[in-house]
Amino acid sequence: DSFSVALIDSITIAFNTIEPSCNGLNDGKIVIEQIDGGGGPYTVQLDNGPLFESDVPDTIGNVGVGFHQLHITDITGCERTVPVSINDASLGNLDLGPDVIITLGDSVFIQPMIDDIIAVNVTWDPSTIAPDQNSFWFTPSQTMLIELTLIDSLGCIYADEKLITVTTEEHFYIPTVFSPNDDQVNDVAYVVTSSQPIDIQSLEIFDRWGNLVYVQKDNSPFGWDGKFKESLCATGVYVVKMIWKDADGNNQLHTSDLTLIR
Repeated sequence: DSFSVALIDSITIAFNTIEPSCNGLNDGKIVIEQIDGGGGPYTVQLDNGPLFESDVPDTIGNVGVGFHQLHITDITGCERTVPVSINDASLGNLDLGPDVIITLGDSVFIQPMIDDIIAVNVTWDPSTIAPDQNSFWFTPSQTMLIELTLIDSLGCIYADEKLITVTTEEHFYIPTVFSPNDDQVNDVAYVVTSSQPIDIQSLEIFDRWGNLVYVQKDNSPFGWDGKFKESLCATGVYVVKMIWKDADGNNQLHTSDLTLIR
């Protein structure tokens, strides 16, 4: 007897991918253009999704951004798996820049950086800070988070946030180094106030282990002479903690390091 043996070619697939219509959406597509090798009909499965018999050309819709596995099985049960990558939409970009810290009463320049976006709808949150996407100066009275949202003609949404932290101006200075050695120079670490004096509630000094070595709650000027209960403190770094009231009567906290040398 005699017989013939034929080698069946391995399965090959030609396909293209289509990015999502907008950034962040899961409406990407895989377009199967051709399947060769093996023997048809072919069954196709994307990742762990449902099986379906492909009638090439064919399109798999609603594919999310990222890496996927496309499985093709022929009529004999032979299988081929190919990796597929869906990239995010290569559209525009919106950036309000980094977060900022300003002093109460100061202004910040808001300059939206907009690339390849033709906006048909512009929304600010809060809605009262600007009418459009043009640059402007903004003077907030308190810490706030602002957000700009743009919608283009395709319905794609772009949004970015910017945190503006508003701090109360500190009208005082506390030295970082002093030398309490009775030479009449920098013997006391005083809290020096400007022409707009502040209402100091307390001044506390802690050593490196967190032990309280000095506290003062009245009798201005506020300062430390480097002593703990009339005994000289060791050289080293100490922590200053001062509580004071701002112009609105709210307590504010200041902390800093203070180095004692002799």
